[in-house]
Amino acid sequence: MDHETVYGRWMAGRGPTQGRIVVETDGQVSVVSLHGEHDFSSRPRLEALVATLLEQSRGVVIDLGETEFLNVPVLGALRRAADLAVKEHKGFAVSLPAGGSWAVRRLFVAFISSSPDQSVLRCSQRSLPR
Repeated sequence: MDHETVYGRWMAGRGPTQGRIVVETDGQVSVVSLHGEHDFSSRPRLEALVATLLEQSRGVVIDLGETEFLNVPVLGALRRAADLAVKEHKGFAVSLPAGGSWAVRRLFVAFISSSPDQSVLRCSQRSLPR
């Protein structure tokens, strides 16, 4: 199951922007790549998609290597996905490759460091194999 979802939104002074969610799966593990900018408009679809993938596979990896922007509601969705994975005894990881967005990395690290259980979300410094 490989598919892509595109979200459009308008940012004041910058015009329309888009975020894409791209899924690659081998039947065992699903990789969800967030491309572009993601906010409250893509959060519901991301939550539903990850929940479905956790039901259908052994684990999910969220790849933030092509992510330009995330906001706190999206990070909250990732946190809830991690909690669901733990509850369902499935694997869950977040990849922040070295070349990714500095702003996304900073927000993600700040969010995780304020989390009561930092072991739930794991950060990888290596890029995912393609």
